[in-house]
Amino acid sequence: MTVTLNVKQTHDYAYTDRPTEVGFVIYITPEKTAITRNTHYIIMIDNSPSMQGEKLSTAVESAKKLLSDLPPGNFVTIIAFSNHPEIKYQGPTGSAVNFDVGKGYTTRLHEAISFSLNLAKQSQVPTKIIMLTDGKPTDKRNVKDYEKLDIPQNVQIITIGIGKDYNEEILKKLADKSAGNFYHIQNTSELPNVFEKERSTSAYAYNLQFITPQGFIPYNYDLPIRLPIIDKLTSIYGSLVIPPGNTAFTVFFTITYIDPVDNQQKKRN
Repeated sequence: MTVTLNVKQTHDYAYTDRPTEVGFVIYITPEKTAITRNTHYIIMIDNSPSMQGEKLSTAVESAKKLLSDLPPGNFVTIIAFSNHPEIKYQGPTGSAVNFDVGKGYTTRLHEAISFSLNLAKQSQVPTKIIMLTDGKPTDKRNVKDYEKLDIPQNVQIITIGIGKDYNEEILKKLADKSAGNFYHIQNTSELPNVFEKERSTSAYAYNLQFITPQGFIPYNYDLPIRLPIIDKLTSIYGSLVIPPGNTAFTVFFTITYIDPVDNQQKKRN
């Protein structure tokens, strides 16, 4: 067993004459760890004209460091996007690699994220997409177009917006839809720290699905809750309205996941 499920609630008793809104905190707690293996990192770097110079060079160096610092046995794809997405490197992690992302002339964000999602769909390995940009999309600019994207359950999207001239709503939506993280950075010097935060060297569960009781409303994730890589204590906050009554009301929270120690499907209540 590599993770356990622990639940805390705001109420032990419910009203008998009216509904009770009960708050929950569910902890996915690490118990036994394994070195991260068989995961796929897709790093998407905006190489439009506004990124040229220090921003782009810092992004490339941060990606190189992440690639070399990840444990061997994982896989990475580097994609440059602004015109059409272009793979600049594919290969194993754990060693120093040189690559050049070149220069583009626009910001075709929707095409680029669609391209990366199609790559991720080719396998069911846990995949973390890290995408950084400093500009607004020039292909599809409406957040509804990004809400419609089919994000596989094995994919988590990390979005990084640099400066002030990007569409925060789109980047945040992509992160929220995949239980990922959104970062706003003003200074390019913050990039290495962001990449370091997203480096996973130990794993406790892969492709975890959190199954909630009907009517449960999560506060910090969008439904359905699917977490490709559990590498630390994870907390899920939410609430459920309990109907009035004087009999016991049982609530079940369930997780299913791949155990990285024996690579077997597990289930916990």
